[in-house]
Amino acid sequence: MARINSKRVINAYDRMAKGSLIQSPRQLLFTHSNSTIADRGFYYADTVWGWGGTGLLIKFEEKFFILTAQHVLDSHVQGLEFQNESPFFSHVFCKSFNSDMEEFAFPIRGWKIGQLITGDSPTIDNDDLVLIELGDLFRYPDRFIDLDSAHAPQGLSLKSMFEGMYLIVSGFPAQKNNINYHYEDDAPFAHTVGLSKDIYPGICVYESDFPSVKLKGNLTHDELNGMSGGIVTNLQPKPNQTEWVGLVQKAGNGYVHFYPAVWIIPAIKRFRESEYYIIDPAAELSDPYLQGTPEVIAERREYYKMIKRLTEMSKRSMSEAELERLKPYLPQR
Repeated sequence: MARINSKRVINAYDRMAKGSLIQSPRQLLFTHSNSTIADRGFYYADTVWGWGGTGLLIKFEEKFFILTAQHVLDSHVQGLEFQNESPFFSHVFCKSFNSDMEEFAFPIRGWKIGQLITGDSPTIDNDDLVLIELGDLFRYPDRFIDLDSAHAPQGLSLKSMFEGMYLIVSGFPAQKNNINYHYEDDAPFAHTVGLSKDIYPGICVYESDFPSVKLKGNLTHDELNGMSGGIVTNLQPKPNQTEWVGLVQKAGNGYVHFYPAVWIIPAIKRFRESEYYIIDPAAELSDPYLQGTPEVIAERREYYKMIKRLTEMSKRSMSEAELERLKPYLPQR
């Protein structure tokens, strides 16, 4: 049996950690208003809050989505009775997030694509899988899963997995992503949020004849809370060889249970065959089925070409003086 070169493994891990797959997770943040839209007459969020949640940013048919576990939403919004038209949001860029609304990603519909999965496992619940349709973005994301690409991931087949195989898990644990509230009169903003994406190495193990991930170290449920909706990948010598393995459904006591990507990808491509629920009432103004016609997809492609150019033009670095002014209010790593 060939001996594993630990230096090569470390180098492969470092390269993989910068790739689009492992950087596709986004943190989900929830909003609260002290009064309803009906009472106020317009949208306003008094508070940003949340106790953990991750989703994967995905592009399909030139449209962006967040793939996550439904229980992440249910734990924040009971019975899906949304308080306002933007009850939660995420960030467009994988490592940065400021107060510019153009860098926010807002949900409009939730598609119950778990209904389309025919595979079965005793360790996961298919009904807990949801594809969140986003409104059109005003900045072009930097890292995401592109199912429109000629090199789109196909998903690692279950037959090719084996006991002891290196697997990598990435997401936003709640303990490391606290929301900080600023009540100082001179504070430049009301909230600051850390974007601490953790990447955990592990190996494939089998429970009830189905693959799971055993992470290095006995991480507790509290330490892994917030990782639901994160990504699982394999580890390959070259980043472009890395394959999508799955989406985290639940994690705790050092183990991660996931939906296989080979089940998820076909369901995403048929998402309009599943039931959906409205998140933003403005979604009623558009026909989700018309959005899938070749003509509309072609128009979105042109739209995002323009957005990509504008994003490149708008990139700018923060001045040292501005950074020093904001430092007292920024989350400490």
